Amino acid sequence: MKAVRLIATDVDGTLIRYGGQASARTVAAFRAAEAAGVAVVLVTGRPPRTARVIAEALGIRGPVICANGALVVEMPGFNVLRDTRIDGALATALVTDLAGAIPGIVFAWERGLEWGRDGGWPFVALGPVDRALPGAITGPVDLHVAQGVSKLICFVDGADPDDVVRQVREILDERAEVSTATAPPLAEITAKGCDKRQALEWLCGRLDVERDEVLAIGDGPNDLPMLLWAGRGVAMGNAHATVLEAVSERTQTHEQDGFAAVIETVLQRLDL
Repeated sequence: MKAVRLIATDVDGTLIRYGGQASARTVAAFRAAEAAGVAVVLVTGRPPRTARVIAEALGIRGPVICANGALVVEMPGFNVLRDTRIDGALATALVTDLAGAIPGIVFAWERGLEWGRDGGWPFVALGPVDRALPGAITGPVDLHVAQGVSKLICFVDGADPDDVVRQVREILDERAEVSTATAPPLAEITAKGCDKRQALEWLCGRLDVERDEVLAIGDGPNDLPMLLWAGRGVAMGNAHATVLEAVSERTQTHEQDGFAAVIETVLQRLDL
């Protein structure tokens, strides 16, 4: 592997505790990497309105990959660089099929910087929300998804999230991508071929960074494509079982500042 020029990191469960804040050690490692000329890119399932809060806390001014790769947004100005959507007709069909097959399923959706949710959607936000953006459009999702969506999110109360993802994947029948983070327990749907890996590869092409110059860190199943694509992929010690099985290199948990430990090692090697 070549010298690292870009670090791609998941947010919740990797960079920070779920819905929490970055530790002082993590912030110091993050800023030291950028001072050494290594680009650090957030690659998250979060939408822009909650990703920006983390980006600003870390002083990021540049592209952030959001919504599991469906959106690439320049921070802090919310300039959408890339928006990969599920076609409206397909999104409508997916909602119809899922609602008919899974009792009690509720939906939320992201379309660019807009978002909405069913009246029964239980999550308002994971962590602070950037109030500069519009609030949620609440109500039946049918009319809104017909306009196309960047991401469709599903929740079934009381169900095991891995079981829900398997069931959703079976119903989708390869018409779109489905994954989940470690928390909260959601099934997240993006356009066919659209995931964190694909968005990261696109961004690296834009930045003229080669695959062998990328280090990726993550903990959830939605991180796995980018961890396997990057020149070096590192699983958090608290990662989902599927990630720990597939990725050989591991660091400590997010509670133990595993992200910072990896970055500190990278910077030591750059100094050699």
